[in-house]
Amino acid sequence: MLIISLATLSISYYLSRRLTAPIKNVENISYKYSKGDFSSRLNEFSVVEFNNLAKSLNKMASELDKLEGIRKEFVSNVSHELKTPITSIKGYIEILEDMIKDKSQRKYLKIMNTNSDRLNNIIDDLLILSRIENVDNAKGLKFKLAPLSNVIDSVVSECAALIDSKEIEIFVNCSNDILINQNSMMMHQALSNLLNNSIKYSQDKSKIYFIVEDTDSYTSIEVKDEGIGINPKHFERLFERFYRVDESRSRDIGGTGLGLAIVKHIILLHNGTIDVQSKEGYGTSFIIKIQKLT
Repeated sequence: MLIISLATLSISYYLSRRLTAPIKNVENISYKYSKGDFSSRLNEFSVVEFNNLAKSLNKMASELDKLEGIRKEFVSNVSHELKTPITSIKGYIEILEDMIKDKSQRKYLKIMNTNSDRLNNIIDDLLILSRIENVDNAKGLKFKLAPLSNVIDSVVSECAALIDSKEIEIFVNCSNDILINQNSMMMHQALSNLLNNSIKYSQDKSKIYFIVEDTDSYTSIEVKDEGIGINPKHFERLFERFYRVDESRSRDIGGTGLGLAIVKHIILLHNGTIDVQSKEGYGTSFIIKIQKLT
């Protein structure tokens, strides 16, 4: 009787493993697809039904991957095509500003100038995003071990005028000997986007912190502010293209809606992750973790 019971348990365990393993694989792959990563494929299963499901999912992933490639190419091409006429419009507006003295007409020129600047910024961000999303371009990026403090200092200096205009205090806690494997230009872009974001949503005379910690396995970079904060319900979509937490407020403050999407892609290129911690009315922290070279 004991032998029969043990045999039954062994068979049950074997069958459950045989059935649950494919389901787990399908779940993992489906999660990647939901996040826009269509590069993974399922291996063939011995169970016919699972095998058919795997083939269907792989075919769907191939089609979605193809469509995503077309979308990226379209965005890149359109952005390049728009760049020249927008620059031309901007030039003509500047010429008209020198010619027109009437105050009411100059007011309309100022509106035109502001909107052309906004369009130009959107196009610039789309070009950056399309460049770092392109696999071939990403492979061509050069990385080297370099001090992180140099990048942070450069970002803070670049934003000095905006920081001073709101009388914000910047505190940097980063040892000069902390090195990370980085493309300095891309890392500068990511940290600049995060700092600009913090400044925009911070009150005058508040504080912003760069807190860098080095461990054996990764380097942590935290950009922390005392701004308006973000409701946790927005966290899941925060790094999507053009997603705005508060549509009306975001448009008043400015920005393209692409800044955080660019940050996420840059950090992924650096073999890192980015997370957000926030509470409405108490500020926001963006925490980057860059894995060490092995």
